[in-house]
Amino acid sequence: MKKITSILTLFYIIPFALLVLALLFYSTIKSEYFEIGLENEIPTVVYDNPTLHIIIFIVFLATLLCFSKIINFPFFKSIKKYLTSKYFRYTLVIYSGIISLTLLLLLKSNAYMDCLALIDTANRFNSGDWSPLTDASHSSYLYIYSFQIGFIAYLQLIFKLFGENNIWAVQFINCIGVMFLINALCKITDLVFKNTKISVLSKLLLALIMPLYINIVFVYGDVLGWSFAICGIYHVLNYCHNNNYKELILSSILFAFGYLLKTNIAIFIIAAIIIIFLNAFRQKKHLSLIFIIIIPFITILSSAILKNTYANIAGIEQYPKGTPAVCWIAMAMIEDDNFPEGWYNGYNLNTFKESGYDYEIAQDMAISTIKERLQYFSENPRAMVRFYRNKLIFSWIDPEFDSQIKLEWSTRHVEDLSPLALSLIYGTGRNILFTVMNELQFTIFAGILAELLYIMISIMKKKKENIKHYMYMSYIILPIFGGMLFHLIWETQPRYMIGYYSMLFPIAAAGLVHMVSAISKIKQKSARK
Repeated sequence: MKKITSILTLFYIIPFALLVLALLFYSTIKSEYFEIGLENEIPTVVYDNPTLHIIIFIVFLATLLCFSKIINFPFFKSIKKYLTSKYFRYTLVIYSGIISLTLLLLLKSNAYMDCLALIDTANRFNSGDWSPLTDASHSSYLYIYSFQIGFIAYLQLIFKLFGENNIWAVQFINCIGVMFLINALCKITDLVFKNTKISVLSKLLLALIMPLYINIVFVYGDVLGWSFAICGIYHVLNYCHNNNYKELILSSILFAFGYLLKTNIAIFIIAAIIIIFLNAFRQKKHLSLIFIIIIPFITILSSAILKNTYANIAGIEQYPKGTPAVCWIAMAMIEDDNFPEGWYNGYNLNTFKESGYDYEIAQDMAISTIKERLQYFSENPRAMVRFYRNKLIFSWIDPEFDSQIKLEWSTRHVEDLSPLALSLIYGTGRNILFTVMNELQFTIFAGILAELLYIMISIMKKKKENIKHYMYMSYIILPIFGGMLFHLIWETQPRYMIGYYSMLFPIAAAGLVHMVSAISKIKQKSARK
Protein backbone atom coordinates (compact mmCIF):
# COMPACT_ATOMS: atom_id res chain seq x y z
CA MET A 1 0.00 0.00 0.00
CA LYS A 2 2.92 2.34 0.70
CA LYS A 3 4.18 1.89 -2.86
CA ILE A 4 0.72 2.66 -4.26
CA THR A 5 0.36 5.88 -2.24
CA SER A 6 3.87 6.95 -3.26
CA ILE A 7 2.97 6.39 -6.92
CA LEU A 8 -0.28 8.33 -6.50
CA THR A 9 1.64 11.39 -5.30
CA LEU A 10 3.55 11.44 -8.59
CA PHE A 11 0.32 12.45 -10.35
CA TYR A 12 0.70 15.91 -8.81
CA ILE A 13 4.43 16.05 -8.01
CA ILE A 14 5.50 15.73 -11.66
CA PRO A 15 3.18 18.45 -13.04
CA PHE A 16 4.09 20.61 -10.03
CA ALA A 17 7.77 20.26 -10.91
CA LEU A 18 7.03 21.27 -14.52
CA LEU A 19 5.08 24.33 -13.36
CA VAL A 20 7.92 25.40 -11.05
CA LEU A 21 10.42 24.87 -13.86
CA ALA A 22 8.34 27.19 -16.05
CA LEU A 23 8.13 29.77 -13.25
CA LEU A 24 11.89 29.61 -12.67
CA PHE A 25 12.53 30.14 -16.37
CA TYR A 26 10.19 33.10 -16.73
CA SER A 27 11.19 34.69 -13.39
CA THR A 28 14.81 34.52 -14.60
CA ILE A 29 14.11 36.63 -17.67
CA LYS A 30 11.11 38.73 -16.62
CA SER A 31 9.64 40.56 -13.65
CA GLU A 32 6.34 42.29 -13.08
CA TYR A 33 5.67 45.39 -11.02
CA PHE A 34 3.17 48.22 -10.64
CA GLU A 35 3.93 51.81 -11.55
CA ILE A 36 3.25 54.57 -9.02
CA GLY A 37 -0.04 56.45 -9.41
CA LEU A 38 -2.17 53.70 -10.96
CA GLU A 39 -5.95 53.63 -10.52
CA ASN A 40 -6.25 49.98 -11.56
CA GLU A 41 -3.98 47.00 -11.00
CA ILE A 42 -2.32 46.96 -14.41
CA PRO A 43 1.20 45.52 -14.19
CA THR A 44 4.28 46.48 -16.14
CA VAL A 45 6.49 43.62 -17.32
CA VAL A 46 10.23 44.24 -17.64
CA TYR A 47 13.12 42.03 -18.69
CA ASP A 48 15.46 40.90 -15.95
CA ASN A 49 19.18 40.26 -16.10
CA PRO A 50 19.53 36.43 -15.98
CA THR A 51 23.30 36.68 -15.52
CA LEU A 52 22.87 38.84 -12.43
CA HIS A 53 20.33 36.36 -10.99
CA ILE A 54 22.77 33.49 -11.46
CA ILE A 55 25.76 35.41 -10.04
CA ILE A 56 23.81 36.44 -6.91
CA PHE A 57 22.54 32.87 -6.52
CA ILE A 58 26.08 31.46 -6.76
CA VAL A 59 27.30 34.00 -4.19
CA PHE A 60 24.41 33.01 -1.94
CA LEU A 61 25.30 29.30 -2.21
CA ALA A 62 28.97 30.11 -1.53
CA THR A 63 27.92 32.07 1.56
CA LEU A 64 25.85 29.12 2.78
CA LEU A 65 28.79 26.79 2.18
CA CYS A 66 31.16 29.02 4.17
CA PHE A 67 28.61 29.45 6.95
CA SER A 68 28.10 25.69 7.21
CA LYS A 69 31.85 25.34 7.75
CA ILE A 70 32.57 28.14 10.20
CA ILE A 71 29.50 27.45 12.36
CA ASN A 72 31.22 24.23 13.48
CA PHE A 73 34.22 26.11 14.89
CA PRO A 74 34.36 26.02 18.71
CA PHE A 75 34.13 29.83 18.83
CA PHE A 76 30.62 29.65 17.29
CA LYS A 77 29.41 26.80 19.49
CA SER A 78 26.95 28.97 21.46
CA ILE A 79 25.58 30.54 18.24
CA LYS A 80 25.04 27.11 16.69
CA LYS A 81 23.27 25.94 19.83
CA TYR A 82 20.96 28.96 19.69
CA LEU A 83 20.20 28.61 15.96
CA THR A 84 19.25 24.96 16.40
CA SER A 85 17.08 25.55 19.46
CA LYS A 86 13.40 26.38 19.74
CA TYR A 87 14.39 29.87 20.89
CA PHE A 88 15.46 30.78 17.37
CA ARG A 89 11.92 29.95 16.22
CA TYR A 90 10.53 32.16 18.97
CA THR A 91 12.88 34.94 17.85
CA LEU A 92 11.68 34.68 14.26
CA VAL A 93 8.03 34.73 15.32
CA ILE A 94 8.62 37.83 17.47
CA TYR A 95 10.66 39.40 14.64
CA SER A 96 7.78 38.85 12.17
CA GLY A 97 5.43 40.56 14.59
CA ILE A 98 7.81 43.47 15.13
CA ILE A 99 8.39 43.96 11.38
CA SER A 100 4.63 43.86 10.69
CA LEU A 101 3.84 46.21 13.57
CA THR A 102 6.63 48.60 12.55
CA LEU A 103 5.20 48.78 9.02
CA LEU A 104 1.76 49.39 10.48
CA LEU A 105 2.95 52.27 12.69
CA LEU A 106 5.22 53.69 10.01
CA LEU A 107 2.70 53.73 7.16
CA LYS A 108 -0.51 54.79 8.97
CA SER A 109 -2.42 52.97 6.23
CA ASN A 110 -6.07 53.59 5.38
CA ALA A 111 -8.67 51.22 3.96
CA TYR A 112 -9.40 51.50 0.24
CA MET A 113 -11.55 50.06 -2.57
CA ASP A 114 -13.44 46.88 -1.52
CA CYS A 115 -12.28 47.33 2.06
CA LEU A 116 -14.37 50.51 2.32
CA ALA A 117 -17.52 48.66 1.24
CA LEU A 118 -16.86 45.91 3.79
CA ILE A 119 -16.33 48.46 6.58
CA ASP A 120 -19.46 50.38 5.61
CA THR A 121 -21.55 47.19 5.66
CA ALA A 122 -20.20 46.17 9.07
CA ASN A 123 -21.00 49.64 10.48
CA ARG A 124 -24.52 49.52 9.04
CA PHE A 125 -25.18 46.14 10.64
CA ASN A 126 -23.81 47.33 14.00
CA SER A 127 -26.20 50.30 13.87
CA GLY A 128 -29.19 48.04 13.08
CA ASP A 129 -29.37 48.95 9.39
CA TRP A 130 -29.87 45.70 7.47
CA SER A 131 -30.47 47.32 4.08
CA PRO A 132 -27.41 45.64 2.49
CA LEU A 133 -29.46 42.44 2.77
CA THR A 134 -33.00 43.80 2.45
CA ASP A 135 -32.63 46.51 -0.23
CA ALA A 136 -35.10 45.68 -3.01
CA SER A 137 -32.66 46.85 -5.70
CA HIS A 138 -30.24 44.03 -4.71
CA SER A 139 -27.36 46.29 -5.73
CA SER A 140 -25.49 46.35 -2.39
CA TYR A 141 -21.91 45.12 -2.16
CA LEU A 142 -22.91 42.24 0.12
CA TYR A 143 -25.76 41.10 -2.11
CA ILE A 144 -23.31 40.87 -5.03
CA TYR A 145 -20.39 39.40 -3.04
CA SER A 146 -22.37 37.42 -0.49
CA PHE A 147 -19.39 35.20 0.38
CA GLN A 148 -17.95 38.16 2.35
CA ILE A 149 -20.39 37.72 5.24
CA GLY A 150 -17.79 35.96 7.39
CA PHE A 151 -15.32 38.82 7.17
CA ILE A 152 -18.09 41.37 7.71
CA ALA A 153 -19.15 39.52 10.87
CA TYR A 154 -15.51 39.64 11.99
CA LEU A 155 -15.36 43.42 11.33
CA GLN A 156 -18.57 43.89 13.32
CA LEU A 157 -16.99 42.16 16.28
CA ILE A 158 -13.77 44.19 16.04
CA PHE A 159 -15.65 47.48 15.76
CA LYS A 160 -17.86 46.64 18.75
CA LEU A 161 -14.84 45.75 20.86
CA PHE A 162 -12.44 48.49 19.76
CA GLY A 163 -14.61 51.23 18.30
CA GLU A 164 -16.31 52.06 15.02
CA ASN A 165 -14.04 52.15 11.95
CA ASN A 166 -11.05 51.03 14.01
CA ILE A 167 -9.12 49.52 11.11
CA TRP A 168 -5.92 49.81 13.14
CA ALA A 169 -7.25 47.02 15.36
CA VAL A 170 -7.93 44.89 12.26
CA GLN A 171 -4.40 45.51 10.97
CA PHE A 172 -2.90 44.80 14.40
CA ILE A 173 -4.68 41.43 14.51
CA ASN A 174 -3.27 40.79 11.03
CA CYS A 175 0.17 41.19 12.63
CA ILE A 176 -0.74 38.47 15.13
CA GLY A 177 -2.00 36.32 12.25
CA VAL A 178 1.39 36.67 10.54
CA MET A 179 3.12 35.49 13.73
CA PHE A 180 0.95 32.37 13.92
CA LEU A 181 1.51 31.69 10.22
CA ILE A 182 5.29 31.97 10.53
CA ASN A 183 5.27 29.77 13.63
CA ALA A 184 3.23 27.12 11.78
CA LEU A 185 5.64 27.15 8.82
CA CYS A 186 8.62 26.72 11.18
CA LYS A 187 6.93 23.78 12.88
CA ILE A 188 6.00 22.24 9.51
CA THR A 189 9.67 22.48 8.47
CA ASP A 190 10.85 20.75 11.66
CA LEU A 191 8.16 18.07 11.40
CA VAL A 192 8.70 17.20 7.75
CA PHE A 193 12.47 17.46 7.30
CA LYS A 194 13.88 16.82 10.81
CA ASN A 195 17.11 18.53 9.76
CA THR A 196 18.59 21.41 11.74
CA LYS A 197 20.31 22.98 8.72
CA ILE A 198 17.05 23.02 6.75
CA SER A 199 15.20 24.37 9.76
CA VAL A 200 17.68 27.23 10.27
CA LEU A 201 17.78 28.21 6.59
CA SER A 202 14.00 28.09 6.28
CA LYS A 203 13.72 30.51 9.20
CA LEU A 204 16.30 32.86 7.71
CA LEU A 205 14.46 32.89 4.37
CA LEU A 206 11.09 33.46 6.05
CA ALA A 207 12.56 36.53 7.73
CA LEU A 208 12.72 38.06 4.21
CA ILE A 209 9.15 37.33 3.08
CA MET A 210 8.21 41.00 2.90
CA PRO A 211 5.05 40.55 0.75
CA LEU A 212 3.47 38.73 3.69
CA TYR A 213 4.54 41.34 6.24
CA ILE A 214 3.36 44.23 4.05
CA ASN A 215 0.00 42.54 3.49
CA ILE A 216 -1.07 43.33 7.08
CA VAL A 217 -2.14 46.82 5.90
CA PHE A 218 -4.85 45.22 3.70
CA VAL A 219 -8.20 45.26 5.57
CA TYR A 220 -9.34 41.95 4.15
CA GLY A 221 -9.53 38.28 5.15
CA ASP A 222 -6.31 37.25 3.38
CA VAL A 223 -3.79 37.17 6.23
CA LEU A 224 -6.04 35.57 8.85
CA GLY A 225 -7.47 33.14 6.29
CA TRP A 226 -3.98 31.95 5.33
CA SER A 227 -2.97 31.79 8.98
CA PHE A 228 -5.89 29.53 9.91
CA ALA A 229 -5.36 27.41 6.77
CA ILE A 230 -1.61 26.85 7.23
CA CYS A 231 -2.05 26.17 10.96
CA GLY A 232 -4.73 23.66 9.95
CA ILE A 233 -2.34 21.95 7.52
CA TYR A 234 0.29 21.78 10.27
CA HIS A 235 -2.08 19.91 12.56
CA VAL A 236 -3.04 17.50 9.77
CA LEU A 237 0.67 16.79 9.18
CA ASN A 238 1.20 16.42 12.91
CA TYR A 239 -1.58 13.83 12.96
CA CYS A 240 0.24 11.90 10.22
CA HIS A 241 3.25 11.91 12.55
CA ASN A 242 1.67 11.04 15.92
CA ASN A 243 -1.76 9.56 15.00
CA ASN A 244 -3.49 11.73 17.60
CA TYR A 245 -7.06 12.44 16.47
CA LYS A 246 -7.10 15.65 18.50
CA GLU A 247 -4.91 17.12 15.76
CA LEU A 248 -7.62 16.47 13.14
CA ILE A 249 -10.34 17.89 15.40
CA LEU A 250 -8.30 21.06 15.88
CA SER A 251 -7.59 21.30 12.15
CA SER A 252 -11.33 21.02 11.45
CA ILE A 253 -12.00 24.04 13.66
CA LEU A 254 -9.14 26.05 12.16
CA PHE A 255 -10.30 25.36 8.61
CA ALA A 256 -13.86 26.39 9.47
CA PHE A 257 -12.71 29.76 10.87
CA GLY A 258 -10.35 30.28 7.95
CA TYR A 259 -13.08 29.55 5.40
CA LEU A 260 -15.43 32.09 6.99
CA LEU A 261 -12.78 34.77 6.55
CA LYS A 262 -11.37 33.66 3.19
CA THR A 263 -13.37 31.18 1.10
CA ASN A 264 -10.39 30.46 -1.19
CA ILE A 265 -8.80 28.40 1.58
CA ALA A 266 -11.15 25.64 0.41
CA ILE A 267 -8.03 24.58 -1.54
CA PHE A 268 -6.26 23.85 1.77
CA ILE A 269 -9.29 21.91 2.99
CA ILE A 270 -9.35 19.75 -0.15
CA ALA A 271 -5.59 19.21 0.24
CA ALA A 272 -6.09 18.17 3.88
CA ILE A 273 -8.73 15.63 2.82
CA ILE A 274 -6.36 14.10 0.24
CA ILE A 275 -3.53 14.00 2.80
CA ILE A 276 -5.76 12.18 5.29
CA PHE A 277 -6.86 9.75 2.57
CA LEU A 278 -3.30 8.92 1.48
CA ASN A 279 -2.04 8.66 5.05
CA ALA A 280 -4.95 6.39 6.10
CA PHE A 281 -3.95 3.76 3.57
CA ARG A 282 -0.23 4.28 3.98
CA GLN A 283 -0.32 3.79 7.75
CA LYS A 284 -3.44 1.57 7.80
CA LYS A 285 -5.30 4.06 10.03
CA HIS A 286 -8.66 3.72 8.33
CA LEU A 287 -10.63 5.28 11.19
CA SER A 288 -9.18 8.66 10.22
CA LEU A 289 -11.15 8.48 6.96
CA ILE A 290 -14.18 9.73 8.89
CA PHE A 291 -12.49 13.15 8.95
CA ILE A 292 -12.79 13.27 5.17
CA ILE A 293 -16.45 13.91 5.95
CA ILE A 294 -16.09 15.77 9.27
CA ILE A 295 -13.73 18.53 8.06
CA PRO A 296 -15.86 19.77 5.12
CA PHE A 297 -19.06 19.18 7.13
CA ILE A 298 -17.93 21.49 9.96
CA THR A 299 -16.81 24.11 7.41
CA ILE A 300 -20.07 24.02 5.44
CA LEU A 301 -22.19 23.89 8.61
CA SER A 302 -20.41 26.91 10.12
CA SER A 303 -20.94 28.92 6.95
CA ALA A 304 -24.61 27.89 6.71
CA ILE A 305 -25.30 28.78 10.37
CA LEU A 306 -23.73 32.22 9.93
CA LYS A 307 -25.71 32.95 6.75
CA ASN A 308 -29.00 31.74 8.24
CA THR A 309 -28.40 33.80 11.37
CA TYR A 310 -28.00 36.98 9.32
CA ALA A 311 -31.02 36.12 7.18
CA ASN A 312 -33.16 35.67 10.31
CA ILE A 313 -31.95 38.91 11.91
CA ALA A 314 -32.53 40.83 8.67
CA GLY A 315 -35.99 39.29 8.34
CA ILE A 316 -35.47 37.72 4.91
CA GLU A 317 -36.44 34.20 3.90
CA GLN A 318 -33.07 33.18 2.53
CA TYR A 319 -29.55 34.54 2.61
CA PRO A 320 -28.70 35.83 -0.91
CA LYS A 321 -26.69 33.55 -3.17
CA GLY A 322 -24.75 36.46 -4.63
CA THR A 323 -23.00 36.37 -7.97
CA PRO A 324 -22.95 32.81 -9.39
CA ALA A 325 -19.60 31.04 -9.11
CA VAL A 326 -19.62 30.34 -12.85
CA CYS A 327 -19.32 34.10 -13.42
CA TRP A 328 -15.83 33.94 -11.88
CA ILE A 329 -14.94 30.96 -14.06
CA ALA A 330 -16.19 32.79 -17.16
CA MET A 331 -14.27 35.94 -16.17
CA ALA A 332 -11.16 33.81 -15.71
CA MET A 333 -11.44 32.60 -19.33
CA ILE A 334 -11.97 35.84 -21.21
CA GLU A 335 -9.40 38.26 -22.57
CA ASP A 336 -9.42 41.95 -21.74
CA ASP A 337 -7.03 44.43 -23.33
CA ASN A 338 -6.82 46.37 -20.07
CA PHE A 339 -5.84 43.49 -17.78
CA PRO A 340 -3.65 40.36 -17.87
CA GLU A 341 -5.31 37.03 -18.61
CA GLY A 342 -7.70 35.88 -15.90
CA TRP A 343 -7.41 38.96 -13.66
CA TYR A 344 -10.44 40.73 -12.25
CA ASN A 345 -11.97 42.84 -15.02
CA GLY A 346 -15.52 43.43 -13.78
CA TYR A 347 -17.14 40.73 -15.93
CA ASN A 348 -18.87 39.03 -12.99
CA LEU A 349 -20.25 42.31 -11.61
CA ASN A 350 -21.38 43.54 -15.03
CA THR A 351 -23.03 40.21 -15.86
CA PHE A 352 -24.90 40.16 -12.55
CA LYS A 353 -26.09 43.73 -13.18
CA GLU A 354 -27.18 42.94 -16.74
CA SER A 355 -29.21 40.00 -15.44
CA GLY A 356 -31.12 42.32 -13.10
CA TYR A 357 -29.34 40.63 -10.18
CA ASP A 358 -31.12 37.39 -11.06
CA TYR A 359 -28.96 34.40 -10.07
CA GLU A 360 -30.30 31.96 -12.68
CA ILE A 361 -30.12 34.44 -15.57
CA ALA A 362 -26.57 35.49 -14.63
CA GLN A 363 -25.59 31.83 -14.35
CA ASP A 364 -26.95 31.08 -17.85
CA MET A 365 -25.13 34.10 -19.28
CA ALA A 366 -21.84 32.96 -17.74
CA ILE A 367 -22.30 29.40 -18.98
CA SER A 368 -22.85 30.76 -22.49
CA THR A 369 -19.60 32.73 -22.22
CA ILE A 370 -17.76 29.62 -21.01
CA LYS A 371 -19.10 27.60 -23.95
CA GLU A 372 -18.00 30.32 -26.37
CA ARG A 373 -14.50 30.40 -24.90
CA LEU A 374 -14.22 26.59 -24.92
CA GLN A 375 -15.25 26.62 -28.56
CA TYR A 376 -12.66 29.28 -29.32
CA PHE A 377 -9.93 27.36 -27.47
CA SER A 378 -10.81 24.12 -29.27
CA GLU A 379 -10.43 25.91 -32.61
CA ASN A 380 -7.31 27.82 -31.53
CA PRO A 381 -5.20 25.52 -29.32
CA ARG A 382 -2.15 27.80 -29.56
CA ALA A 383 -4.21 30.70 -28.27
CA MET A 384 -5.37 28.51 -25.37
CA VAL A 385 -1.80 27.55 -24.47
CA ARG A 386 -0.70 31.19 -24.68
CA PHE A 387 -3.68 32.31 -22.56
CA TYR A 388 -3.08 29.88 -19.70
CA ARG A 389 0.69 30.26 -19.90
CA ASN A 390 0.31 34.01 -19.41
CA LYS A 391 -2.26 33.46 -16.69
CA LEU A 392 0.20 31.34 -14.71
CA ILE A 393 3.18 33.60 -15.36
CA PHE A 394 1.49 36.91 -14.54
CA SER A 395 0.22 35.42 -11.28
CA TRP A 396 3.70 34.47 -10.11
CA ILE A 397 6.46 36.64 -11.66
CA ASP A 398 5.57 39.65 -9.53
CA PRO A 399 8.15 39.16 -6.72
CA GLU A 400 6.30 41.67 -4.53
CA PHE A 401 2.90 39.93 -5.01
CA ASP A 402 0.97 43.23 -5.25
CA SER A 403 2.41 44.32 -1.88
CA GLN A 404 3.93 47.62 -3.02
CA ILE A 405 0.79 48.81 -4.79
CA LYS A 406 -1.01 48.08 -1.50
CA LEU A 407 1.48 50.36 0.25
CA GLU A 408 0.84 53.17 -2.18
CA TRP A 409 -2.95 52.87 -2.31
CA SER A 410 -3.35 52.53 1.46
CA THR A 411 -1.21 55.63 2.11
CA ARG A 412 -2.20 57.78 -0.86
CA HIS A 413 -4.22 60.20 1.31
CA VAL A 414 -2.12 59.96 4.47
CA GLU A 415 -0.36 63.15 5.54
CA ASP A 416 2.85 63.65 7.51
CA LEU A 417 4.51 60.41 6.45
CA SER A 418 8.09 60.04 7.63
CA PRO A 419 11.02 60.12 5.15
CA LEU A 420 11.48 56.39 5.69
CA ALA A 421 7.82 55.67 4.87
CA LEU A 422 8.02 57.84 1.75
CA SER A 423 11.17 56.02 0.69
CA LEU A 424 9.49 52.61 1.09
CA ILE A 425 6.47 53.74 -0.92
CA TYR A 426 8.03 55.95 -3.62
CA GLY A 427 11.82 56.03 -3.42
CA THR A 428 15.01 54.13 -2.75
CA GLY A 429 13.42 51.89 -0.15
CA ARG A 430 10.85 50.75 -2.71
CA ASN A 431 13.61 49.83 -5.18
CA ILE A 432 15.59 47.95 -2.53
CA LEU A 433 12.51 46.00 -1.47
CA PHE A 434 11.76 45.05 -5.07
CA THR A 435 15.34 43.90 -5.71
CA VAL A 436 15.50 41.79 -2.55
CA MET A 437 12.11 40.20 -3.25
CA ASN A 438 13.07 39.54 -6.87
CA GLU A 439 16.27 37.70 -5.93
CA LEU A 440 14.48 35.87 -3.11
CA GLN A 441 11.81 34.61 -5.53
CA PHE A 442 14.45 33.29 -7.95
CA THR A 443 16.22 31.56 -5.05
CA ILE A 444 12.99 29.94 -3.83
CA PHE A 445 12.09 28.52 -7.25
CA ALA A 446 15.65 27.24 -7.77
CA GLY A 447 15.66 25.63 -4.32
CA ILE A 448 12.37 23.83 -4.95
CA LEU A 449 13.60 22.34 -8.22
CA ALA A 450 16.80 21.24 -6.49
CA GLU A 451 14.80 19.51 -3.76
CA LEU A 452 12.50 17.74 -6.21
CA LEU A 453 15.54 16.54 -8.15
CA TYR A 454 17.19 15.36 -4.92
CA ILE A 455 14.11 13.38 -3.95
CA MET A 456 13.75 11.76 -7.37
CA ILE A 457 17.40 10.65 -7.28
CA SER A 458 16.88 9.28 -3.75
CA ILE A 459 13.83 7.30 -4.87
CA MET A 460 15.73 5.82 -7.82
CA LYS A 461 18.51 4.81 -5.41
CA LYS A 462 15.82 3.37 -3.08
CA LYS A 463 16.92 5.27 0.02
CA LYS A 464 14.12 4.43 2.48
CA GLU A 465 14.64 7.38 4.82
CA ASN A 466 14.34 9.81 1.91
CA ILE A 467 11.25 8.08 0.53
CA LYS A 468 9.49 8.65 3.87
CA HIS A 469 10.68 12.25 3.83
CA TYR A 470 9.33 12.51 0.26
CA MET A 471 5.84 11.52 1.38
CA TYR A 472 5.66 14.26 4.00
CA MET A 473 7.07 16.82 1.57
CA SER A 474 4.51 15.76 -1.04
CA TYR A 475 1.81 16.58 1.51
CA ILE A 476 3.10 20.17 1.73
CA ILE A 477 3.06 20.44 -2.05
CA LEU A 478 -0.61 19.42 -2.31
CA PRO A 479 -2.18 22.77 -1.29
CA ILE A 480 0.39 24.69 -3.34
CA PHE A 481 -0.26 22.67 -6.48
CA GLY A 482 -4.00 22.83 -5.79
CA GLY A 483 -3.77 26.62 -5.56
CA MET A 484 -1.90 26.81 -8.86
CA LEU A 485 -4.58 24.75 -10.61
CA PHE A 486 -7.45 26.56 -8.91
CA HIS A 487 -6.28 29.96 -10.07
CA LEU A 488 -5.83 28.69 -13.62
CA ILE A 489 -9.58 28.01 -13.55
CA TRP A 490 -10.66 30.88 -11.27
CA GLU A 491 -9.82 34.56 -11.07
CA THR A 492 -6.13 35.10 -10.44
CA GLN A 493 -3.77 37.82 -9.27
CA PRO A 494 -0.36 37.86 -7.54
CA ARG A 495 -1.78 38.72 -4.10
CA TYR A 496 -3.75 35.45 -4.09
CA MET A 497 -0.47 33.54 -4.27
CA ILE A 498 1.19 34.82 -1.08
CA GLY A 499 -0.23 32.02 1.09
CA TYR A 500 0.97 29.35 -1.34
CA TYR A 501 4.29 31.13 -1.86
CA SER A 502 5.00 31.10 1.88
CA MET A 503 4.55 27.31 1.93
CA LEU A 504 7.28 26.96 -0.70
CA PHE A 505 9.95 28.21 1.72
CA PRO A 506 10.52 24.99 3.72
CA ILE A 507 10.86 22.97 0.49
CA ALA A 508 13.20 25.55 -1.04
CA ALA A 509 15.34 25.58 2.11
CA ALA A 510 15.69 21.80 1.91
CA GLY A 511 16.74 22.02 -1.74
CA LEU A 512 19.33 24.71 -1.02
CA VAL A 513 20.79 22.72 1.87
CA HIS A 514 21.04 19.62 -0.31
CA MET A 515 22.67 21.70 -3.08
CA VAL A 516 25.30 22.99 -0.65
CA SER A 517 25.85 19.45 0.67
CA ALA A 518 26.35 18.13 -2.87
CA ILE A 519 28.84 20.93 -3.67
CA SER A 520 30.71 20.18 -0.45
CA LYS A 521 30.97 16.48 -1.34
CA ILE A 522 32.22 17.31 -4.83
CA LYS A 523 34.89 19.59 -3.35
CA GLN A 524 35.97 16.86 -0.92
CA LYS A 525 36.26 14.30 -3.72
CA SER A 526 38.30 16.74 -5.80
CA ALA A 527 40.62 17.42 -2.86
CA ARG A 528 41.31 13.70 -2.41
CA LYS A 529 42.43 13.26 -6.01
